[in-house]
Amino acid sequence: MSSLSLRVTLSYRNSNNLLLLLLQSIITIMQLSLITLLLLLKAPLLFLKMTLIRRVLRERRSFLEFPWLLPRRDHIISQIKVAKLDLCWISQILD
Repeated sequence: MSSLSLRVTLSYRNSNNLLLLLLQSIITIMQLSLITLLLLLKAPLLFLKMTLIRRVLRERRSFLEFPWLLPRRDHIISQIKVAKLDLCWISQILD
C-alpha cells in the first residue's frame, strides 16, 4: 500500500469521524430544544390546571355557603362538570 493511499484512507476515516461527531452534536441540540419546548408547553398547562381546580373549589364553596344560590344549582353543577372534563383532558395531555 502506497503512502498516498494510506493518507487518503486516514483522511477519509477522519472526515467520517468528524461527520459523526457533527451529527451527534446536532442530535443533542435538537433533543435539548425539544425538552425545553416541552417544559415551556407544560408550565402553562399546569397553571391552567391549578386555575381550574381553584374555580371548581370556589364554585363548590359558594354553593355550600350561600343557600340562596340554589336556583343556580344546575348552572353550578354544569360548570363543575365542565371543569372536571377540562382537568381530565389536561391530565391526559400531561401524562
